[in-house]
Amino acid sequence: MDNSFVELIKDIKKDDSINNLEKNYQKCVSYLKDLDKRKSNDKLFLMNSVVKEKSLVLLKLLYLQMFGKKIDKEYNFSVIQLLTCNKYFLKRRGFFFLNSISDNDDIIFLSINLFKKELYKDSINSIDQNTKGTVLSSLSNIGTKIIKENINIFKNMNTINTNNVNTINTNNEHNQHK
Repeated sequence: MDNSFVELIKDIKKDDSINNLEKNYQKCVSYLKDLDKRKSNDKLFLMNSVVKEKSLVLLKLLYLQMFGKKIDKEYNFSVIQLLTCNKYFLKRRGFFFLNSISDNDDIIFLSINLFKKELYKDSINSIDQNTKGTVLSSLSNIGTKIIKENINIFKNMNTINTNNVNTINTNNEHNQHK
């Protein structure tokens, strides 16, 4: 993709019409598909360059999302590639993207396993410490949705347990009166 992230912003500031947003969105999507095709066709294609380019395209998609464009779930798996990189700036982009998409449970659960791996790394390297802080921040952002959904399960379990206790108490009282 020839344009940088700054070029995308300038283009949208010049013309923020729906047609221009759609044109930029389609450019990003087609470029992601092209990257995957090139990667599968070229045996010498460097994975680092693919991930770096994908991270830039994902940032552009996030920017377009602020204007109402919906990011397809098929591109969310590119985030996992970013989270498995060794370079901190690529991981940070992946965490940023992950914080913005919380509607794909598959990605969230895969990323939680990656979070565990990052948090249990034994290192005093400052970059690893930054990564751990970013992991905790992302975990708190995506964890609230999971916790919210599971609290309803706990409420239902509490209601079931209360009903079971009441039934047991009623049965015990009935047996005592006999």
